[in-house]
Amino acid sequence: MFDVEDIRAASFALVAEGLSPQEVDTRLEELCAAAETDSAHLAGSIAALESAFAVSSPGYDPDEVRAYVTKLIAVAQNGASHVEVEVEALAPEVSDVEPELPVAEDLPVAEDLPVVEEPVEVAATPVVVSQDLSVLGEAIQRARRTVAGLEAFVESDLASMKTACEEQWAACQAECDRALAAAQARAEKVLAAAAADARRVTKRAERDNDERRRVLDTELLTLRSEAARQIDEERAFAEAAMTQLRAEAAQDRADARAAMDRALEMQSSIAASLEKARAELMPPRAA
Repeated sequence: MFDVEDIRAASFALVAEGLSPQEVDTRLEELCAAAETDSAHLAGSIAALESAFAVSSPGYDPDEVRAYVTKLIAVAQNGASHVEVEVEALAPEVSDVEPELPVAEDLPVAEDLPVVEEPVEVAATPVVVSQDLSVLGEAIQRARRTVAGLEAFVESDLASMKTACEEQWAACQAECDRALAAAQARAEKVLAAAAADARRVTKRAERDNDERRRVLDTELLTLRSEAARQIDEERAFAEAAMTQLRAEAAQDRADARAAMDRALEMQSSIAASLEKARAELMPPRAA
C-alpha cells in the first residue's frame, strides 16, 4: 500500500517561511509506523496528514508538502478500492472446477504487459458474502494461489531485472576501467613529455649559464689586466715624480749651502773691511 522507505526518504525544499519540518517529519513517521505495525491507526494517520501544519521560518515548501500529502492520500484511497475489488472477485458463484492458475514460466514478461499511465478508478460495489464458509475458504485458497503465482512472477521478473542490472553494472565498470586505463596512459605520456621538456630546458639553461660564466670570466680577466696596467703606470709615474722631487730637493739644498757659504764669505769680507777702516780712521795711541 505504502512504500515506507520512499516516505522516510522524502525531502522537501526549504523556503524562508514554510511548514514546520519537525511536524511534517513527525506525521510522516507516524504514517510509516502505522503502515508497518498498527494498521488500525492507519486511517487516523492519513487523516492527520489532511490537517494543517504549523508554520515556521525557515520551513518546507508548502506546495511540495501538499502535493506529496495529496499523493499519499490518493495512494491510500486507491489501495482501499483495490481491496474492495479483490474481495468482490472472491465472492462470485463458485463452480466445482477451479480455474487453472498460470505458472510463473507462462506469465507474460514485464515488457509485454500493457503500460497503464494513470490509475483506473474502480467503483466499489457491495459485497455479497455467502453463508457457506467452505465456499469462502475455497475462494480464499484460490486467492492465495493467485497471489503465490503473482509473487513467483514478481520474483522471476526481479531476478531478470537484477541480472540485467548486474550485467549493465559490469559493463559500466569495465568501461570505467578502460577509460581510467586510457586516462592513466595519457597522463603517463604527458608526464614523460613534460619530463623530457624539463630535461631539455635544464640542459639549455646549463649551457647558457656556462657560456655566460665564460664571458664573465673573460671580461673579469680583461678588467684585472687593465687595472694592473693602470696601477703599474700610476706607480711608475709616482716613482718618477718622487725621483724628480728628490733631485730638485737635493739641488735646492746644494744651492742653499752655496748661498750660505757666499753669505759667510761676504760677512767675513765685510768684517775685515770694517776692521781695516777702523784701523785707518783711529790714530795709533802714544806710548
